[in-house]
Amino acid sequence: MALGLFGAALALITIQSALMADLWAQNADVEGQFWGAVILTGAAATLCLADFTALVVALRGRRLLALYRQERADWREVRAAQGSVLRRR
Repeated sequence: MALGLFGAALALITIQSALMADLWAQNADVEGQFWGAVILTGAAATLCLADFTALVVALRGRRLLALYRQERADWREVRAAQGSVLRRR
């Protein structure tokens, strides 16, 4: 949940800084501010991409962990069933 909210906030910051850079690009006398906004946009976009990647990895990891636990429980059940068959003989 936190990763999703943080990613959404970073996406909004990226959009805002891209719009700000576009606005400042129209004025030639604010060259320094334009490049500052471009750098801010790049940094925010990079952080946003990293955050959404972490979100995808976390969600996939949780699903894989649940699958692993289910398979482990199935194997325990199979081994318990085989053990009872072997003890009867």
